[in-house]
Amino acid sequence: MVPMVESEEQARLIVQSMKYPPIGKRGAAFGIAHDDFGLEPGSNPEKMTRANNEVLVIAQIETAAGVEHVERIAAVP
Repeated sequence: MVPMVESEEQARLIVQSMKYPPIGKRGAAFGIAHDDFGLEPGSNPEKMTRANNEVLVIAQIETAAGVEHVERIAAVP
């Protein structure tokens, strides 16, 4: 959940930051605590695909500028 989103550009940056490649640019570190120390089943590419499919991204529209651009923000995949 990201507050104060006001533009399509911000929404695209948020998605890129939250999604693994090839969709986004989120960094990857597997085999550590968030990955249950590598015990989660599947290869790293499978884990990245699963995470990309399961992550929920919420852009909070809280300003007049955000409301003005809400349709373009909401259209970001």
